[in-house]
Amino acid sequence: MVDRIEITLDKPRQLKFTFASLRLLQARLGGASLLQIISRIESVDVEAIVQAVWIGFGGDDRKLTFDRAQELLDAHMTNGNNMADLMRPLVLAIMQASGLVKAKDNAPPEEGEAGKN
Repeated sequence: MVDRIEITLDKPRQLKFTFASLRLLQARLGGASLLQIISRIESVDVEAIVQAVWIGFGGDDRKLTFDRAQELLDAHMTNGNNMADLMRPLVLAIMQASGLVKAKDNAPPEEGEAGKN
């Protein structure tokens, strides 16, 4: 099961992609492959970031509109946050949903687990 990733914008929100939402993201970005979308997000392609935020939060907030997603991102940036705060979790969520990485592969070590092999 793909874990949800929490990002706080106006409130804590749950970011999660499914195969259906990944297909929608690809369609909204001109049929780009998932690796191209990840590259676009990492290259600070604002359109790719806004689309991914809107679609990724869609399961958590079905009333979230594309325009509202843009407003949330504007407010996030205006409040002194940086784009990297969003890019990393977006890429991770896409990679988890597509099976490029397992959800647990990128989880921080549990207390007392750091350094164990």
